[in-house]
Amino acid sequence: MIGSIPALVATTMFMGAITLAAAPAHAAHARTTANVNMRASPGVSYPIVDVVPRGALVNARYCISNGWCRVTWRGNKGWINERYLRVRGLKRKV
Repeated sequence: MIGSIPALVATTMFMGAITLAAAPAHAAHARTTANVNMRASPGVSYPIVDVVPRGALVNARYCISNGWCRVTWRGNKGWINERYLRVRGLKRKV
């Protein structure tokens, strides 16, 4: 029984690591300020994934230095320019 304690501790630590790795990244709710195109990548030359209506609540993951924010809305993932979002407490990536 005592010999199984190290194995139990190792298994518990491994499962804890998996749980931490699967935890979602910090996200913030943001509201769109106009009808806005959600793009496949951060820029107007990329395809439109969806059109998000004014006032919609999106899940914003982060914004990058060129002003585009990674968002999720109704199961679609894409990018919206931050000038069309009202968001608080969102992390910025370089």
